[in-house]
Amino acid sequence: MPYWVEGWIEIVWDIEEENKDWCGVIDLNRFCLGGVYISDKLFGLAKYPCDDPYFAKRGVPNDCCEYVADKVEKNEEFIKQYGEGCIDHTWALWSEIEPLLDDLESYNYR
Repeated sequence: MPYWVEGWIEIVWDIEEENKDWCGVIDLNRFCLGGVYISDKLFGLAKYPCDDPYFAKRGVPNDCCEYVADKVEKNEEFIKQYGEGCIDHTWALWSEIEPLLDDLESYNYR
């Protein structure tokens, strides 16, 4: 069963402010990023994960937006009740992903 990228793109509106609050602006579910290519190489999420994912198992950022925090809390409650749900949360900043774009284009999945 393939994994898919699900979640949000979040931004900080004013990086000059001392208190930087994240805001969810794009729901990735709308892009239908199915398959294993992106989720495997970036996050190590695949049936047979690659040996060197860039951003695996970071969890959920402590300072994520309220909407994401609520979704994570509901997922944890779901897992407690049913024993399954969304797993292996992780994240990456665009500033971390951007330098890897050329490498991702040449990545040849098994």
